[in-house]
Amino acid sequence: MFKRLLHFLTGTPDAPPAAAPAKPRPVADPAPAVEPAPAAATGLAPEAVSTPAEMRGDDGGALLARADVLDRGRALNGFVFSLHESAAGKVRARTRRSREFLDELKVGTLLGGAVRLLRSRTGYIPVWDGFLPNPMLERLAPTGSVLILQPERLDAAPDPALVRRAAELRDAGLRIALDDHSESPWFDGFAQVADHFVLDSARRSPEELRQLGSRLVRVAPNVNWLAWNVATEEDFEHLHRLGCEAFHGGFVTHREDWQGHRLQPHSMRVAMLLNRLREDTETRELAAVLKHDVALTYRLLRYVNAAAWGINNPITSIEHALVVLGRMPLRRWLALLLFGSARKDGGSNALMEVALTRARFMELLGADRVGKDECEQLFMTGLFSLLDVIMRVPLPDALKPVKVPDTVSDALLRREGPWLPYLQIAEALELGQADVVEEAATGLGLTMDDINRRQIDALLWVQASSESPEEVSTPAR
Repeated sequence: MFKRLLHFLTGTPDAPPAAAPAKPRPVADPAPAVEPAPAAATGLAPEAVSTPAEMRGDDGGALLARADVLDRGRALNGFVFSLHESAAGKVRARTRRSREFLDELKVGTLLGGAVRLLRSRTGYIPVWDGFLPNPMLERLAPTGSVLILQPERLDAAPDPALVRRAAELRDAGLRIALDDHSESPWFDGFAQVADHFVLDSARRSPEELRQLGSRLVRVAPNVNWLAWNVATEEDFEHLHRLGCEAFHGGFVTHREDWQGHRLQPHSMRVAMLLNRLREDTETRELAAVLKHDVALTYRLLRYVNAAAWGINNPITSIEHALVVLGRMPLRRWLALLLFGSARKDGGSNALMEVALTRARFMELLGADRVGKDECEQLFMTGLFSLLDVIMRVPLPDALKPVKVPDTVSDALLRREGPWLPYLQIAEALELGQADVVEEAATGLGLTMDDINRRQIDALLWVQASSESPEEVSTPAR
C-alpha cells in the first residue's frame, strides 16, 4: 500500500501485483492531512474496566507502545502493540486478575482508537492465555489481528477449554501465535490451534534457532514463524533463510558505519531546492532551477495536477504550480522526495513510513504548544531523524546539503535544544524505553493519554497518506 506514495512522489508507475510467493521451507542446515480529532471523537479512551484493588492509585496512565513488523520483502506489515513497561511495572501484575486488567486495558485502547488502522495493518498483540475467554476479543476478531499467547504456567498442559476457545477465536477471524516456549507442555497443548510460532532471536543463538526451526517444521509444517527481537541485518538474513514470515526488532532502523558514502546527484539537486526555499528565493528563480531538471518538473506538475488543489483546468506552468502549491507544502514535498530518491529496495518503503510517522507524531505533539513554523520544524526533525539510515551516509553528511534550521540540527546532531524531547518520545515509543518517554513527556506537560492519542492519529494520517499520496504535504492545523 505505501509503495503508492513512493511511486507517486518519484513519478514511477505502480508495478503490477506479484503473485504471492510460496512460503520458503525452513532448512535443516544453514491527508489532506488528517486533522487530529479531539479525544472524544478519536475514541482513544479505553473501554471501562474494573481496576483490581492492588492496582489502584497509579496516576501515570498506561502508555501504548508499538514496534514495527516487516514482511519477507521488508515492507511494513504491522505493529506489535504492548503496554509500556513503566505502566506494567507500576501496577505490578502479581495476580491473574491484574494480568487480565492489563490485557483488557491494552485491547480496550486498540478497540477505542485503532480499529481502522488494524484493518490495513496487522496488529500483533501479546496476551496471557488466561485472557482468551474475555468477550472483548470477539470485537477484535474482524481486524484479523494476531494474539501472541503468553503462558501463565509452562510446566502444565493448558486447560482444554482454553484450547477450544483459541480455536473459536481463530474461526471468528483472529490468528493465534505462541510465544517462544517450544519445549514445554503448554506449547504442545496449544500447537494444534496455532497459526504462528515466535522465534526469539534475543534468547537463542543462530545455531539454536536453526535447530529449533528443524524441530518445528517436523512438528507443525504448515505453521508460519515470526522472528522477534531481530537486532541486526545479519540476524535478519539468517532468520529470512530459515523461512520466517515476519520480522520485528531494531534491525529496521539499525545504523552502520557509512563513512565514505556520498549522496546521489539527484538528492543533491533536491537539497539545493530545499535550501532555496528556506532562503525565500523568488518563485521565478525556483522555476528557473526546476526547468533544468526535466524529471523534477514532471514530478511537480504530476503532483499538483493530481492533488487538484481546487483548480479545474490543468496546470502546465512551473511558476503556476509553485504558486498553487505554496511554500510550506512544497518544502514538505521536496523533503519526501529526498527520501524517495535515496533507495529503491523494499526496506526503504518501511523506513519512509517510520520516518513519516515520527514526523507527524512530533508535529501533532507540538500543535497545541508551538506555532505553525515551529510545528513544521518538528515535522522535519522527525522526518530527517532517519535520513542517514535510508541514504546510508553519516547523518552530518546527509544533513549538510539541506541546511536545516539550527533547532533541527541541534536535536539531530547534538541531542539538545527545544525539539529534542519530542524526538526522544518518538524514538522511545519504538524502542520501548519507558523512562525516556515519561521524563520527556513530563517536561513538556504531556500525559500518556496525549501520547497515545497522537500516536494513533499519526499512524492513521500515514495510512491516509499512503492511500491518497497527494494529501501528505498538508501540515497540521
